[in-house]
Amino acid sequence: MNDLANKRELSAEDRPAASNAEALPHVAFYLYHFNDIDQSTPIMWKFLERGHKVTTVLLDPQLSHDNDPRFRLLKTYPGFDIKSVTDVIPVPGAGWLFRQKNGMTTGRLRRLLRKVLRETGLTVQMAETGIRAIGAKVCVFEWGGLGARNRTECLLAAQRLGLRTATVPQGANIFLNVEVNKTVAEAVRRGEKPRQDYNAYDAYIFQNPIHRDAQVKLGMDPDMCRVIGSPRYCQEWLAIHDTLYPPFQPKHDCADKTKLVFVLQQWIYNIDQEATLAAIQRLYEQDWIYLIVKDHPRSDLGALPKDLRAKIAERTNAEVIGAEVSSTSLMNWSDAVINFASSIAIEPIVKGKPVINPRYLHANATAFDDPGVTICVNSDAELIDAAGRLRTEKMDGLSGPARDNFLQTVVHGGHNPVDVLQGYYDVIVGNQNEQQYR
Repeated sequence: MNDLANKRELSAEDRPAASNAEALPHVAFYLYHFNDIDQSTPIMWKFLERGHKVTTVLLDPQLSHDNDPRFRLLKTYPGFDIKSVTDVIPVPGAGWLFRQKNGMTTGRLRRLLRKVLRETGLTVQMAETGIRAIGAKVCVFEWGGLGARNRTECLLAAQRLGLRTATVPQGANIFLNVEVNKTVAEAVRRGEKPRQDYNAYDAYIFQNPIHRDAQVKLGMDPDMCRVIGSPRYCQEWLAIHDTLYPPFQPKHDCADKTKLVFVLQQWIYNIDQEATLAAIQRLYEQDWIYLIVKDHPRSDLGALPKDLRAKIAERTNAEVIGAEVSSTSLMNWSDAVINFASSIAIEPIVKGKPVINPRYLHANATAFDDPGVTICVNSDAELIDAAGRLRTEKMDGLSGPARDNFLQTVVHGGHNPVDVLQGYYDVIVGNQNEQQYR
């Protein structure tokens, strides 16, 4: 751990240049959101460690990298570079054209203008020029179809140039059912295959076979699919990731309280929002609890209402935390994590920390629902009781066959043993070892 921490402190000038860097394919990663950065950083790190040049293209002009600890690590490698979509597709007004957040009217106008520019060939040609300028031979995107999340021009350009393309996860799927939200459920009811436009890559990588099988049912080509495991939660990366963030410092004194982190999911995932908000209120009304409510990274889809945020702001035993504080720092600080639908709970499970699963707050089935993996509760009363036991008992995370099976399936992609980051490397470059991940 100390060697890793010291290595992280090296400046770009101090990094040794790989002698074979020019012979290795330059890899471009096209990232759109915080989630993509979180999941792709360990993969980019692996390529840099192997001596590759890596360029990150931020597909949202509003996405900042200046103060991101993960990017600070990557910037210590001489082969790493960051560009904005406005650099690689410098069409006039690109900063507005590709921005993530727009009003409903301006969003429709933006999409229409981009469609016109694509059909004229202008922006796709610019994207081709941008790829050539980078020198990329492989283009990596996060999950999604041809039209998802600002990627269309860059993916079309990579295809026209005949480059290898791959997708990597933007999160670890933990749902066991296919109909995870109303949109997918309605498509299934109508007999549609909403994932058919995802069949646009040389390799589409999943973290576990559960997610692959669900997406194949929705129209994905199984020959394109690969299953490797979780780069974000594999032990190799967690050892480094823990060194990137400072300890969490709460606003108020919590020395004599039970420290809990409640992780929010996007409300669209069959979540009983009213019951979830009521459970949060029940928790912070217990004066022996210090509660952190962690907003979902996509805050427009998984945040608390303003009135509840205002109530929590008046408390001295509760806080609402956004993306400015790392989940890793919060979980290392906590006595337990409360989670029912977010993959971030994989981290405390891997680290052996208790996870309380209030599965009554949503209608999906998840990999967390085995009582050998998490502390499953079915009501607010059971939730408070489970938290109360943390006060009187020395509780670690659960152990045993159920947890072992969870880690093998969800973190290691069903492989045993497996070098997760090496697996991503093999599939992205398309070497002969990638066949084992079909």
